[in-house]
Amino acid sequence: MSIWDELNAEKEAEIAAFRAAEAAKTPEQKEAERLAAEARAEASHQEGARLGWWDAEGNSLAVETDEEGDEEEDEE
Repeated sequence: MSIWDELNAEKEAEIAAFRAAEAAKTPEQKEAERLAAEARAEASHQEGARLGWWDAEGNSLAVETDEEGDEEEDEE
């Protein structure tokens, strides 16, 4: 068995274990995970707004730069 075969078998075992764990979750566990993910996303969004990454509507405030780091101008 080659190293690649071994790695593929290991990954397939990990995927099977993950799928089995997901299938064993109760609806309540799934809902709790979904709510936790939503809370993390909201906290991340608020932190990004606090740091000035985007405005209140969620629009990015990042300045796009070219390869040299100079601000790009719109060509219209």
